[in-house]
Amino acid sequence: NYFTQITGASKRAKNLSRCLSKNNKIFILTSNMTIRLKNGKVLYKKKNTFFSIISLFLNQKFDYWFCDNIKWSFIPFKGLVFTLHDMKEWTEYGRVGILKKILLFIIVKKAKYLITVSEDQRKIIKKYLKVNSYVFFNAISKIWLEYRLKNKNTLKKVENGYIIYVSNFTSNKGHLNLLKKNPLLNRFKIVLVGSHIDKSSLLIKKNLLKYKNVKIYNDLSESNLLQLIANSSFAVFPSNYEGFGMPILETI
Repeated sequence: NYFTQITGASKRAKNLSRCLSKNNKIFILTSNMTIRLKNGKVLYKKKNTFFSIISLFLNQKFDYWFCDNIKWSFIPFKGLVFTLHDMKEWTEYGRVGILKKILLFIIVKKAKYLITVSEDQRKIIKKYLKVNSYVFFNAISKIWLEYRLKNKNTLKKVENGYIIYVSNFTSNKGHLNLLKKNPLLNRFKIVLVGSHIDKSSLLIKKNLLKYKNVKIYNDLSESNLLQLIANSSFAVFPSNYEGFGMPILETI
């Protein structure tokens, strides 16, 4: 969702779209709307219908088709540029199994260009898929570089003395590790910022909410997220398999 504050791969896709729109005609197709970008800004947005999508594909000639979702990447356009967030499929945290590995292999071979997020991921892709990829590094948005915190008490709901972790809820993100005999729980509350993306991640979220000293924010504006991080005692990143991602950069 382009207009929602999100973390990780989706935010990276948003930054990539803004960057490309300075020299290219950009359309973003989300689950419910089509967004037109120009010079890093939204030119217009329209609600999707079957006919509007067909019209878009028939009336526009696409030189490149950027995608980071397996099912959409099978649309038969030439010039597919596939953005690959990580390589969980080749670790113990690969949640989908052999079918996803096969589909991912087909897409990677089909893609004209492959974009990944770090030099380490590029090496893993080369090792397992025998394909070269381009690295698109994380880019901090302007507010994190220029914003000056004027009032550290804006978010009244959160008390002083809390730990913060910014990440969507999936098993590899290690949220439940925070609860295992952790002496910090006696001294700090835990504030989590993120959303669940499937049934298993919803279960993780429900388990966390059983603890009265755990507070979860599903969605925040970028300025409120900045203040929430600034007011925290410190941040933690207990993820089991993670690159040096956007939430870490923002926290720093």
